[in-house]
Amino acid sequence: MCQFCVSLFLFTSYGWAQSVNNIPVTVEAQDQILPQSIGVGDGVFVVWIDSQTDGDQIQYMKLSPRGVPDSTTLGSISFTGERIGSFDIDSNSDESFYVAWAGESSDRSSIRVMKLDASGQQVWDKPTYLTESEFNFREPHITDDLDGGCYVVWQRSSTAGGDDPNDIDLYAQQLGEKGATTWNQNAVIINKNGQQIFGDVTALRTALVVAWQDGNTVRLGAYNRNDGNAVSDQDGIAPGTGFIMRNPQIIHVKSNATTIQNEVIVVWEQAGFLNINKEVYAQKMNIDGDRLWGSAGERVATNSNDPRSPQIVNDEQQGVIIVWQEHRNPSRGIYAQRFDEDGNRLWSNSGIELTGENAYDAKFHIAHDNQQGVYLTWEDAQNGDLDVWAQYVKGDESLPWGEKCIVVSQHG
Repeated sequence: MCQFCVSLFLFTSYGWAQSVNNIPVTVEAQDQILPQSIGVGDGVFVVWIDSQTDGDQIQYMKLSPRGVPDSTTLGSISFTGERIGSFDIDSNSDESFYVAWAGESSDRSSIRVMKLDASGQQVWDKPTYLTESEFNFREPHITDDLDGGCYVVWQRSSTAGGDDPNDIDLYAQQLGEKGATTWNQNAVIINKNGQQIFGDVTALRTALVVAWQDGNTVRLGAYNRNDGNAVSDQDGIAPGTGFIMRNPQIIHVKSNATTIQNEVIVVWEQAGFLNINKEVYAQKMNIDGDRLWGSAGERVATNSNDPRSPQIVNDEQQGVIIVWQEHRNPSRGIYAQRFDEDGNRLWSNSGIELTGENAYDAKFHIAHDNQQGVYLTWEDAQNGDLDVWAQYVKGDESLPWGEKCIVVSQHG
């Protein structure tokens, strides 16, 4: 969720925006869609889907710290006749990153994964290929395993199109440094009757942690890095006690820039009977599934008006920063809250307002500032056309860019 904002960090640090329309990365024929970006080495890679008449391909290029596209790093990964539904990226270190994508050809769907270095070279001889002929593989998510490899989690369905909400299971696989699978082929992590809709994924030193929605409940599961077996409960553990819980996001807990605790923080949307009294809650849990912020978790704000779409980054002090949208007047907009390691709110009880009502239902992304603050970008139509805007809040809840925010890219 935070890849889009890496470029914003470079924008603020180096001032490389040459105009309010910014720098075109690619202007090829046909469609280039769904761009994501991620910091690698001394620059940032932009990754996107290039859609051609005979199939799709993953393309990528590196931008320098001043925003100059480096054509020597332009590369692509393609398979004839394959269409790409979605992809995900994550960095392995300052020197490499992973791309995982869901492809569909005439006879089957699959997940493929490739590792690339800081110069855009493909590290593995070929992409790792995960597939089963009778199943649909969708929505891959990838995360560094903190030991030279990565975890991949995806939705699997036996229904054509993979769209039956009662026929979706979650699967995972660990890939080693060279791209080889280390668990059983297509290792099962959640496999029960009903609905498992993927939420989010993160890694601890000893386990993969997955959050998902199962019916009206959010669940978290931890899976041993050595064999993929569940650490505690195979069916996962609910982080709270809400009547309706959905849309979980998780992150591992860090005590500083490099030290990862054996704990995660999860945030989710919650509602009461008949989907009323909506709130956003947060919970800290350890590797054994113990709830550390009480049985119900903590509300991110004591006075909310239809809060939705929470996103999360750690503050590297064993706490977390959460950003969400308020959908009802008089408080429409985007808000933020910071919790310390014990679940205490550090900013006002209602959170702090980052934007006004123009952004209450906009697409937005956040990124950590490598201190205790967060960058925010969103699309905004306050000038008639959709433009990209940005805001920055520091760990002391101050707004260095002012309450009116800044324009990153403007239509026309």
